[in-house]
Amino acid sequence: PHTAYPGAPASSTPRAALALVACGAVACALVQHPSRRVAAFPLRRQVHYCKYIYQYYWRTARTLPKYAAWKRDVLLFKTIALLNLAYIYGSPYFTKMVPIYETAVEPEMDYIGLGMVVVGYFVSISATQALGVNGTYFGIELGFVKADYCFVNGFPYNVIPHPMILSQIFALCGVFKAAHMEAWRWVLVPHVVLYLTHMTQEIYDFHNGTPWYVKAKQEEEKKSK
Repeated sequence: PHTAYPGAPASSTPRAALALVACGAVACALVQHPSRRVAAFPLRRQVHYCKYIYQYYWRTARTLPKYAAWKRDVLLFKTIALLNLAYIYGSPYFTKMVPIYETAVEPEMDYIGLGMVVVGYFVSISATQALGVNGTYFGIELGFVKADYCFVNGFPYNVIPHPMILSQIFALCGVFKAAHMEAWRWVLVPHVVLYLTHMTQEIYDFHNGTPWYVKAKQEEEKKSK
């Protein structure tokens, strides 16, 4: 049920690639020093959440160029955030150095936490496949995907409510469950708060306009008259 989408203008692709490489290099550089990590890590991690919440409410990306630019930006910031998190979570297993404290202690593998990460992101990827990329990134709300809000009834939507968000929260809990992530656990709170804020926003279709379920009810009432 998804409409064709031409994607970003060709001229923007090299710039986006260069920006991703540059930001990735900056992210890796910042995590080399404890004091820089503490200050920079939470800031980088929250940008895409704020963009989700803002765009869902105001819905300003109504043209293809604006939508392409917005989607490129959120994917960029989310990719940087995930790469940064993967580095902090995974590097101690190779360097034998625990983040922040830089102690020469070999971290123990947390198999339960790792399992939570694998299951969580498997469900999240499955949800993205079920919705389509444009459906995932507000294509219905912005008018680029012509489909009903409840058009998906396959896995994982027939098993878990709001699987996209809840599965990623589950995976994040698995990441921060690891013993060597103890110093970073405070970072989990804003993640969960912002994810749940956006989930509530989607449940009630809270935006600068009429919620979809109110419109549906109004249309049913018109048909019944």
